[in-house]
Amino acid sequence: MLGSGYIKINNNEHTPSTFNYALQPDEKIFKSAAGTDLVNIVRLDKHVFTMTWEGIESDLVDEIEGYCTSPTVTLTYRSNDYICRMRGLAPQLLNKAYKFRRSDGLWNISVTATEL
Repeated sequence: MLGSGYIKINNNEHTPSTFNYALQPDEKIFKSAAGTDLVNIVRLDKHVFTMTWEGIESDLVDEIEGYCTSPTVTLTYRSNDYICRMRGLAPQLLNKAYKFRRSDGLWNISVTATEL
């Protein structure tokens, strides 16, 4: 984990409860007729951000869900902009938190943003 704190998604500040950042190789491996591996490096590394929010209101869940249904988002971290695709939204309603203020309960969510 490199850091926590605020990030920006489409220029809106967010502070996830946990935030993990990793570099992932982007390569394709093919087999030749002789059986050897042929590696096609599409890109050296791409950024992968894993974020979770705990005990949040349904308005933020709806906002994050909107990012996940969008083809791309701009994620800003450490003054760098990354064009990402957000996937893997997993909302979970907290037990006995059906109504809270003007929200439809309190939620825990997690999502992964992968740089294109």
